[in-house]
Amino acid sequence: MEGYVDALALDALPQGSLRSVHVGKDRVLIANDGGQIRAIGAIWTHEHEDLAEVEIEDSCVVCPRHSASFNLETGAVVVDLAAQPDPVSDVGLESGKILTGRKKD
Repeated sequence: MEGYVDALALDALPQGSLRSVHVGKDRVLIANDGGQIRAIGAIWTHEHEDLAEVEIEDSCVVCPRHSASFNLETGAVVVDLAAQPDPVSDVGLESGKILTGRKKD
């Protein structure tokens, strides 16, 4: 897929799991949310810590310290403790690999 890069093998991401990967200069959180593969920025916008250390709850990742949460599909702040939304990247699947593309606006 043109414009996409390999991020992770699909079989390395069981349902309900999260993995933080480097894609170019960015750290991206790849999530398997009930079989839907999502990609958002891997660093909390309010704490600057890795999102891969949390769990998926209702299609969101939730900060264990402050309960701030981000929607995995849109990156939107769901519980308002975060200053800004988390960037969302396009995701593709090809030959058993998860690919990430450009950040969505």
